[in-house]
Amino acid sequence: MSSGRGLFEVAVEKMRTRHFAYRTEKAYLSWIRRYVKFHKRRHPREMGAAEVESFLSHLAVDSHVSASTQNQALQALLFTLPAGIGNRSSLAGECDASSPPQTAAGCADGC
Repeated sequence: MSSGRGLFEVAVEKMRTRHFAYRTEKAYLSWIRRYVKFHKRRHPREMGAAEVESFLSHLAVDSHVSASTQNQALQALLFTLPAGIGNRSSLAGECDASSPPQTAAGCADGC
């Protein structure tokens, strides 16, 4: 992180550099805030895939949000994870809320 700047200031700067829409910026900041609050104010760089999965599960089970809402939250959280960490790509594949659940055999249609 940059000298003395907080998580949200850095996130806003990154989003504005990438020309995110204002509403997207506000939505992402809201998801980041909820994620940090859910994990008792731990910094996202201290957390990994397990914490993201538990937050998304909380959204689905306790908050009853749709798959598209979970995907938006996931994208906001992936945005906050450092780019050099290998768990970003594996996390994106593991936590895709829109994909059908896998069966024991490993295929979605039960083949």
